[in-house]
Amino acid sequence: MWTVLVLSFSALVNSLGWAGEMPEDPEFAQLESALSAHPDDPDLIWAKAMALSKLGRPKEAAAAFEVFVARWPNRRPDGIFQLGRALHEAGRYEEALKVLARAVDEGSEPGPAHFYRGLALRALGRTREASGAFAVAHWYEPELKAQALLIEGLDSLARREDEQARRMLMEAASLDETGEIARVAKEALAKQPLRDTPRRLSLFASAGFESDSNVTLESDQLPGSTTSEDDSKWLLGAGFRYQAFKTPEAGLALGYRFNRSEHEDLEGFDSVNHMPFMTATWRVKPRVSLQFDGLYVASLLNTERYSRSLTGQPSVLIELGPRAGVLRIHGELTRRGYIDEAVFSSLERSGLTMSGGLTQYFALPFGKDAFGALGGSFSKTRTGASTDLLGFRGDYDRERSSALARAIVPLPRDFKLTAAITVSREMYDNDNLVHSLTDEGVGTFDRMRRRDTIFDSRLGISFKPRKYIEMEFAWRYSQQISNVDTYDYERHVLGVYLKTEL
Repeated sequence: MWTVLVLSFSALVNSLGWAGEMPEDPEFAQLESALSAHPDDPDLIWAKAMALSKLGRPKEAAAAFEVFVARWPNRRPDGIFQLGRALHEAGRYEEALKVLARAVDEGSEPGPAHFYRGLALRALGRTREASGAFAVAHWYEPELKAQALLIEGLDSLARREDEQARRMLMEAASLDETGEIARVAKEALAKQPLRDTPRRLSLFASAGFESDSNVTLESDQLPGSTTSEDDSKWLLGAGFRYQAFKTPEAGLALGYRFNRSEHEDLEGFDSVNHMPFMTATWRVKPRVSLQFDGLYVASLLNTERYSRSLTGQPSVLIELGPRAGVLRIHGELTRRGYIDEAVFSSLERSGLTMSGGLTQYFALPFGKDAFGALGGSFSKTRTGASTDLLGFRGDYDRERSSALARAIVPLPRDFKLTAAITVSREMYDNDNLVHSLTDEGVGTFDRMRRRDTIFDSRLGISFKPRKYIEMEFAWRYSQQISNVDTYDYERHVLGVYLKTEL
């Protein structure tokens, strides 16, 4: 393995022009003499091919490896890989890709094989695919990460992507503090000073228009029930995100977002949200990160104060590899309070929600930026409700189980498809007062605990007409199946959205 790594870096620094001339090997003449006496000795042919690679004579090395692999295909487990590597170094990139793909399939040095695939793709101008190959390479062989970062950092430097170049080159140097990679990275930074400082402040804004078949915002009389009225509304949003600090090991971001909706007819459901937020990250191991998200939401409904909530969400992110993706283990604690007092004490909704879940993110075979997610969660909500005069207690105390699936797939002409579906089951703890008051429009003396099944799906197509602008067309369908008819509904939302970030 170390021979492979040494040859990889030697080829790398040669191709980038950061190394001096290779020294002559005094033993090479003796090797050629032995080979002339024994021209069919596979070990001598292999030794000559490796020596030619070491001496920086890639065309001759590739020819020698081709002879070896053709005559003795199964004699050396790394034979296919070494042929692919030599073809790359000889500038035969298309041939190298085919041979290296075979090396990957046969398990011949998979880490270095993916690494050289990245080099060949890079040489052909296929930089996105190259980045993916480098990522797979250092997943198989963490020792290759510094080399991959050095390559991509130097490429970013050439493209004047200063912030990205700085991050990659500094991380490459930190992974190889006393070696050749660190020397090349530091020398590159010194020879070509970076022009930009990392952007710490980003601004974002959004606008949209939605047609909603069933406005289901909370009503004052029976909170949570549907209105069964359709309407259209305009959406506006804006905010900022400030990166307080960021290193390869940790980061802290703070921000604020403002959202506003204005209905065309049902003005009583116009809303405003003020949302300060923060995100803290810490990489505790090469493949394990911790993240904490905090969010405060102050909501107004029809210009009146409506609710306040505070949410904390800790997460553990585990990188499982290029095929399995990333596993996110998350929890959440939300304290929510409503300003208005409930008509009945059993209808109190202010309280605490605790939840936990798992989500797995993985690549999809539809291009570099295609990925999917599968997950599930469980939550408990406990309100501050008390028993009312009719003997009901806590209409909104419940348990909720959810499963989700999501996919993002790039389409031709820079379009992107987003699809998501969530299925939830809510089990309420207590007999339901709303059922007793509204059953079939007249009420009933029968007591019943509420049970809901909720289907929520969304399909969107987006594209970027300009560099900093994204437009999306989306359709959302929700269905809530409830044994309390007041909460049984369907909903269609059609929307067009415009987003920008600077």
